[in-house]
Amino acid sequence: LVRVDTIESLVDRGRSTEALAELRGMRSSGEVANAEVREAIAGLRTNPAPGIGGLIDALRVYTEDFGARTGIVASFNIDGPALDGTTAPPELPDGGELHLLRVAQEALTNIRKHARAQRVSVTIASQGTDWHVRIADDGCGFDPAGASIPEQSGRRHFGLMMMRERIEAMGGKLSISSRPGEGTVIAASVPGVDNGVPDELEVPTALSEVPSRPTSVERRR
Repeated sequence: LVRVDTIESLVDRGRSTEALAELRGMRSSGEVANAEVREAIAGLRTNPAPGIGGLIDALRVYTEDFGARTGIVASFNIDGPALDGTTAPPELPDGGELHLLRVAQEALTNIRKHARAQRVSVTIASQGTDWHVRIADDGCGFDPAGASIPEQSGRRHFGLMMMRERIEAMGGKLSISSRPGEGTVIAASVPGVDNGVPDELEVPTALSEVPSRPTSVERRR
């Protein structure tokens, strides 16, 4: 409404060029607001069912919706012996489905707002009794050290702090790997309940790679 008042004033004074610039600014603001609302609605509508299957389904649906909304090439992958149908998966900690989903949603929000990425991948994997969720993009990257400096902390860094608090509340760890111009990898790891899965299993190598090209949705069960 303030910008509308400004435009009316400019028109009354015959300053059409400046009024047009304000109108263009309003259009840009409207597009941003529209994206925010659609994202909020998508987030509220995506609630995982209990168990790892519910989390997998919710992550897949949200990743696909994110790609459709933003035009960013988005892939969803699952990996690990506990997800290929050969081993009973460990249980998630209490509230783990919702916390891990919200972490992925916040990471994708930051990618949309800041990363200028063309591709993003969301991967869920099992290792022993631990669960890993990894979100990687090929965007502009940033300096993670700035997240701890109040004067440099914007919305992105506030979101990173919230993600870290969610994961640490479940006894897990959140790692952020990024450099300017080299994309970003956010990896969340949380302990599950031991169902007899061997401890010597290795972390899938896919968890340490930034995607260089689109990959199809992989579901190995």
